[in-house]
Amino acid sequence: MSPSQRAMFAAQMATATRAEAAKKWRNPTTPNSELLPPTVQQAADLLSVGFSPVHLAKHIARTAAPEVTAAVRAGHLTLHSAQHIADAIRGLQSLPRPRWALNGTTTRVACVRSPSES
Repeated sequence: MSPSQRAMFAAQMATATRAEAAKKWRNPTTPNSELLPPTVQQAADLLSVGFSPVHLAKHIARTAAPEVTAAVRAGHLTLHSAQHIADAIRGLQSLPRPRWALNGTTTRVACVRSPSES
């Protein structure tokens, strides 16, 4: 596993609910009432990654497209590449909408002018 993959898995462990933790990482000697998901630091220590990459992985899992998160889990992207992609997509989404619209169901494009441009 790459460091990015380990950080993504540690983030998944740290954000698990108590029920998910009981189902996935059950220790037979620990009663379910005492089973808590690990903290970010504990998950990072378990998988030999730093706190910062796990924190970044949590942020990416929360804010990036599911395809980006899946690519990191599969080892196709690093965390930093995924962060750049997520930031670029977020930046594109904040741009103003184009001032043109499709004319009905045809493929012709009609220009829309504001009253101040007339």
